Amino acid sequence: MKGYYNNEFDPTKQTPFILLRFCIYHEYKQIQISNIFLPKFMQYKGQGKRLIYEIFEIAEENSYGLFLVDMVPSFYKRMLDKGALPCNECDDAVQIVRETKLC
Repeated sequence: MKGYYNNEFDPTKQTPFILLRFCIYHEYKQIQISNIFLPKFMQYKGQGKRLIYEIFEIAEENSYGLFLVDMVPSFYKRMLDKGALPCNECDDAVQIVRETKLC
């Protein structure tokens, strides 16, 4: 999922960015989010967690699991603190469940 925002040095130009990268594995009934990038003007407003929550709702409706993968250690720990489940034998992925506090 790509997006654009006004360039901070030249507001008449747009700066492209990739907001979200994810893969859908139908054979495993999983959605795996590998990257969420929020430009500075979108950070610290809960928008990333809200995006994860919206994808979780869609995944759950379709009986798919939602996983965050390839996580940096600090985000991994924060998601565990919010109730996400650690994945077996993996220290950089969590499963988002109904009890995960995203909103």
